[in-house]
Amino acid sequence: MKIEEKKKFILGELNKLDTGQLQNFEKFAGPGLKRKILRLIFSFQIDLPYLLLRLGFNKNNKPAKRRLFTGYLRYITDLNDLKLAKFFIKNLKEDDVFYDIGANYGFYTYLALEFCKEVHSFEPQPDLFKNLSENLKDEMGVFLNNVALSNKSGIESLLIAGGQSSIVSEVKTELSKNFKKEIEVKSLTLDEYIKYHNQPTVLKIDVEGAESMILEGGETFFKNNKPVIAMEIWSDNKLNENHKKAVSFLKDLGYNCYYLDNEGEISFIPELDYKNIKEFDNFIFKK
Repeated sequence: MKIEEKKKFILGELNKLDTGQLQNFEKFAGPGLKRKILRLIFSFQIDLPYLLLRLGFNKNNKPAKRRLFTGYLRYITDLNDLKLAKFFIKNLKEDDVFYDIGANYGFYTYLALEFCKEVHSFEPQPDLFKNLSENLKDEMGVFLNNVALSNKSGIESLLIAGGQSSIVSEVKTELSKNFKKEIEVKSLTLDEYIKYHNQPTVLKIDVEGAESMILEGGETFFKNNKPVIAMEIWSDNKLNENHKKAVSFLKDLGYNCYYLDNEGEISFIPELDYKNIKEFDNFIFKK
């Protein structure tokens, strides 16, 4: 299947998803115990296997090995993933080098493998990385890295809660209550990594508050290059100081911020309004 035919086909499958149901899920975004309970109940209605994966029961609920990305679409449970997936499908090119930073179960790694010549996936959690390795061991053009990209190379403490994790030094006391486990993981800077690998042309960054550390660790690269960056940003309802720091870092380097609509199209926004973000959202940054 030619790349343009594949894009058209996958976008068609995406458009079959029940966006009304995904929009209902967004109603439960935000702080508070009641919203958390409603999100949990609604997750059962959307997709039980995905919920089990998020809760860590991945041994018997692994996603099937990739053949075509459409087999992975059922793991979309909110509009943020839907519109970012559409953006990547519409914009990724065959000569792109895609970096999936904070790969989790590999949703965007799987997607990028459909279109890009090379994908580099970074996931520090051992259980999640094992899942990635087992499902992608026979794939060409993918580099799997069981490391945390950071602003220094060495060892970092990582806090874990289910499918989410964050570097300890970037997590405030209030937020750290959500994490139940702490482990040590290998860390590496982006500048160090690209000394030995092809540089990214597109990056997806979703690392639960450590975004600014990753950008700082690639400062030399970002100063001298202009890759497209998709980054999750938190609202003022959450502890988003590090997300604001990451946005400021990119703006100082000449990046502009773009809003993503439900069709994966982007529009320039001069200033990011953190108060109007519904808990979290993905934004595109381009020079």
